[in-house]
Amino acid sequence: MPSNLLVSDVSTRWNSCFNMIKVFLEQHRAIEVLYMRHGKEYPFEETDINIITSSQLLLEPVAIASNILESDDSFYSVTLPVIRNLYNTIDRINLVMNREDIYEIKENLLSRLKHRFSH
Repeated sequence: MPSNLLVSDVSTRWNSCFNMIKVFLEQHRAIEVLYMRHGKEYPFEETDINIITSSQLLLEPVAIASNILESDDSFYSVTLPVIRNLYNTIDRINLVMNREDIYEIKENLLSRLKHRFSH
């Protein structure tokens, strides 16, 4: 089993939610084993894992774009192409499962990107 610490979401840290989800998905089988060893019921069903996986798919391009944009080498001339690529990438994402709430998050994210950067 991998030996990692779980990550917490921190509202002031960009990408912390994505990092938290990524580590959880890498570790969730090990966490499930720990629950079983302690005689406890694992609180996540496969549907929950699929929802979390879909969230990761949506947040990964945002994490990549924000890492590029917050780097010391990032210039204004990079911003618009990165944002356009981010929008197009999210738009093309096929989600793991057909859930209205996940599609709503995707559409909301696209709408906010378009509104924020269309000026």
